Amino acid sequence: MNFLGNYEILAKALNGDVVTYTIRVYNAGEVDGYASLIKDLLPVGLEFVETTDQTSEYYGIWNIDKMTDENGQEREVISTDHLAKGKGKELNSVEGDANYTANLLRALDDSKNVSDTEPKNPDYRDVQVLCRVKEQTNKVLVNYAQISADTDKNGNEIDDKDSTPDNLPKDGPHEDDEDLEKVQVKGPGKYNLVLVKEDKNGEQLNSTAEFEVTTNGKTETKKITGRLTIAENVTIDADHLTEDVYVIKETKAPDDYCKFDGTITITVTKKEKDDGTGYEKSVKYTVVDSKGNDITNKKDANVYLNNDGNIYVEVKNYEEPEIHKGVKDVTNQDSGYNADEVHTWVIESDIPSNLDNYKLYDIVDNIDYRLKFEGTNKVVVKIGNTTLKEGTDYKISFVENTNGVQNKTTSGKLTLTFLDTENGMNASTTLKNNQGKKIQVIFNTTFAKDENGNLLATLGEQIPNQAKLEYINTSSDNKVTKESEKPEVHSLEG
Repeated sequence: MNFLGNYEILAKALNGDVVTYTIRVYNAGEVDGYASLIKDLLPVGLEFVETTDQTSEYYGIWNIDKMTDENGQEREVISTDHLAKGKGKELNSVEGDANYTANLLRALDDSKNVSDTEPKNPDYRDVQVLCRVKEQTNKVLVNYAQISADTDKNGNEIDDKDSTPDNLPKDGPHEDDEDLEKVQVKGPGKYNLVLVKEDKNGEQLNSTAEFEVTTNGKTETKKITGRLTIAENVTIDADHLTEDVYVIKETKAPDDYCKFDGTITITVTKKEKDDGTGYEKSVKYTVVDSKGNDITNKKDANVYLNNDGNIYVEVKNYEEPEIHKGVKDVTNQDSGYNADEVHTWVIESDIPSNLDNYKLYDIVDNIDYRLKFEGTNKVVVKIGNTTLKEGTDYKISFVENTNGVQNKTTSGKLTLTFLDTENGMNASTTLKNNQGKKIQVIFNTTFAKDENGNLLATLGEQIPNQAKLEYINTSSDNKVTKESEKPEVHSLEG
């Protein structure tokens, strides 16, 4: 006797689903007989369920035992003699009754074609069993069943010529008196949404920033140092297939960094896989700046689905530009000069790595009244060894303060403008090609004198002079002023 089945059947089921197995026993042997005992070894992840329909033919026919497998896991073994002689439909029947041989399986008639209608050839009987899926993850559950005992038409035990009773293998090979069914458990999917702060080089930025995060309409403020999981173990299953929408906006940048000017909108779409084995997700996003411009392709914010199944949101912060000043060179902070000697001042300032986000970029120097500016024609502006061109790369002006000596304030204001979009001045190609490098401004002064030719400064008197960087970028739209050191010169003569 044999089980009839297809080893490649793969059903789909969810955790908690009840699966109905139909076990078909057929007789391909040479004598009439009964399948007197059928056993089913349930895999881990399936549990037996008794039918609640007491009118069902299969109500109460299954016995349950426990066994521990080679992996130390407890499993259920269910068995039934429902198809044995005198059981099931034959119960309480006597010779001559219609059901007296209802369970008897006729021997195979090799002279006739295979038929699934009466008289069936080979002859077969069915029993059913209900099982519940209790596995949480995507997994194929393999359920084995077998004929454990059989008898002839008189109920006498017979030996099976080609298989061994109660020899249920875990993975095969499979004998002809056993069969298996496979159930693909369609477990729920999950994902995390992880926000990562990066510097201009794409390295994790371990400084604290603040974000406004809106998840499906609910808004929260989040502090992040380096990285933060802002949505954790988000479920994807049949009950959670609506889109998840996240809106992320930086509200406070890390110290010494510019705030990211962009609102990131992320849409996570969830659906069942085409092959029915589980669930999958897809991600799309847009980034819009404070003026409503789409800046998705600038890649200062990047959203992607990683191989670990999680969604990562990478947001870059660029360092705020700095300005430094010295006398003779940018690091020297004091120097003495003779009365008619020329002083050389050096200013260095960063060209922002995100220059496209800037609207204004000025270097300003209010020169002390005790100093005389030597003219814009002697100002040199460089990036490395490249000398920038006035009118192309920058504009320069010096506005004299006619009351400076009287008020003891400044002799005038030196301004170099590299970018002023509101007044139609965009960054030059040279500046754009040198983002992240430094601008160096070199100019000259001498000691100022009164109408009698006397120095306004006394012997050894320190004359400090400070430069300022004034800029506007889209992260705030407010003018930011950065101040340099205050290097000083002093007279070696009275």
